[in-house]
Amino acid sequence: GEAIANNAIKLLYHEGSQYLSVNGACTKDVSDTPKLLYSVVSRIMSIMYIPLIQMLIDSILAQDADLTVLYATAIIPQAAQCRVTTYNRLREHLLTGLPRFDKTEIILRDIQDIYACFGLMCEDVGAYMNTPSDVSFPFCTIAKSDASMAGYQPTSDVLPVAQIDLDIAQMRILTKLGNFKYAKYWFTYGRNSPVQRDSDNDLHSFYSLSDLAVASSRKNAEDIYSDFVAYFNDVNYSQKIIMGALEGTGKWGLKSIQQRSAVATESSAFLVVYLHMIAQINDAVKQCKNEKSDGEYDLTHPWDEVAALVIGSLEGTQEGGATDGRDGQLIWGLNTRRGFQFQTLNDQGYSRTNSDLIDALWAGRGEIDALDCDRLESTAENIKRLTLIPLLQSIVRYAVLNEGLEASSTKEDLALGETYALAVLPIIDAVDENSGEVIRENMIHNDKLKPVSAGAQKVADAVGAAAVALGIKCSHLGSTSQADPCRNIESSSVIRQTSLIFPTLIGLGASIWYMLLSDRLESTAENIKRLTLIPLLQSIVRYAVLNEGLEASSTKEDLALGETYALAVLPIIDAVDENSGEVIRENMIHNDKLKPVSAGAQKVADAVGAAAVALGIKCSHLGSTSQADPCRNIESSSAIRQTSLIFPTLIGLGASIW
Repeated sequence: GEAIANNAIKLLYHEGSQYLSVNGACTKDVSDTPKLLYSVVSRIMSIMYIPLIQMLIDSILAQDADLTVLYATAIIPQAAQCRVTTYNRLREHLLTGLPRFDKTEIILRDIQDIYACFGLMCEDVGAYMNTPSDVSFPFCTIAKSDASMAGYQPTSDVLPVAQIDLDIAQMRILTKLGNFKYAKYWFTYGRNSPVQRDSDNDLHSFYSLSDLAVASSRKNAEDIYSDFVAYFNDVNYSQKIIMGALEGTGKWGLKSIQQRSAVATESSAFLVVYLHMIAQINDAVKQCKNEKSDGEYDLTHPWDEVAALVIGSLEGTQEGGATDGRDGQLIWGLNTRRGFQFQTLNDQGYSRTNSDLIDALWAGRGEIDALDCDRLESTAENIKRLTLIPLLQSIVRYAVLNEGLEASSTKEDLALGETYALAVLPIIDAVDENSGEVIRENMIHNDKLKPVSAGAQKVADAVGAAAVALGIKCSHLGSTSQADPCRNIESSSVIRQTSLIFPTLIGLGASIWYMLLSDRLESTAENIKRLTLIPLLQSIVRYAVLNEGLEASSTKEDLALGETYALAVLPIIDAVDENSGEVIRENMIHNDKLKPVSAGAQKVADAVGAAAVALGIKCSHLGSTSQADPCRNIESSSAIRQTSLIFPTLIGLGASIW
């Protein structure tokens, strides 16, 4: 009849007492005592969350506001060490004013989302037995050992490997608060990635970033591993850099808290974990090639580990991963951030490089299943190239940000610029020494020299040339308004594929020819006017969704934004479709006495879709969200199918085919 959690805590206290009772414990003769005790304390802390989470869930389902706030106050602040988006939602729904019991199912799903971050699995918390009939209790799938990662479904237990990103995220919190002592514990001993135990007699321990930084398995990352060792002239180069930042020694040890934090965390992600990921990719290929087709094999696990080290545990299960770039800590998350900044998003709104990565990960899985090791090797090389893209983009980004800084600046941007450069310079030097030299002179910090002295575009040029030398299409890097890596790449470069450019130019020429002959320039101007209305119409739908659940007294900016976007187009809409204008006006123009979006977000979306048609805009160009679709009730035969726009497109297409 004893609670499982209570029994587990007693066993852990007994385990800790055994470690302390060993003769010479906590001395140099028994040097592993701190690490063993750290493991015990970490597991005790995880188990102590269980009854608090259980009581929070019970209070929410009972709709007891006082108890909900009590237990939420005990739990939710701790969730700051988990996914940023999940923590922000929980804080808003449970600790900002009265608990939002109308959001119960979302809250419960978010609580489940923090289990793994607290070192718990679904089965540790258990299933609630008396769920009210009006609540659909979500099935717990996130805190599972084989949980999907950004749309990739592993077939083996790689969650402990993926959770190394939690160590980095929590180190970031600790170091930004100036608590480098405890961040060093996280780095040295680990906190979130338990090592698999083959029997109950095996000691509990965690994978640690420190262990990965010096592991002999790094040699599997050849030839890259040798390039890094030669570049730094130190076999344990990343360990030295990170420990210097944490202990207050070395190049960055006496710099600002923000700079030390940046060096410790980004080096952990992109010097330590990145090289371990490359080693794991090579290991998976080697295992495939050594496997005999007539024997038993289980090669998926090392490939699943590749996915875990690319994506991590903080991206969630949905395709594309987290929408907030602050969530992800590894290559996938970096791609998310750079995708927005370098305009390299796909049609689904997430990083095009991540889209290519997920395709390559699935392809590799299939090639392993088929024992097609040659194709697997080709896929592995493609993944290596793809994972370099966000690092190259990061060099350009921080060249832009640092160009205007002084060498004495305390901003973290200087440290970030150097760290991202160091993550790829040994690789670049092996294929393009000139580009490597430009990047080194401008991005490696020197207290006596102005940062990025040659200018951000000069650095971008070097990055573009290095990308080409590495076999990466320069266009995959994208660009920013301040610097373009491809601006000065020769048109004859291997990345400028004439097979793509020639038909495009032919199509463009045919379209211009058609416009000139039929006086289409005026029509084109009208088309531009229609196109600029699209994001304003989309914004009305977005804020209809966001404001539907708010009260008129809410102080959130969403109410003001909804009205502002509506006012930007209502005069235009009223001129062509008064009925749709009236629906938008009644629901989006704020009134202190009326509930916002009283007719519902979909009703507003319907009005927006009808208005788009009346304005000559293809409704499909508006897109949709999971909560509201402007085109749901628009007839497919609508007048938006404008032959005047289709005809020149067909002319261009025909010329391209020719």
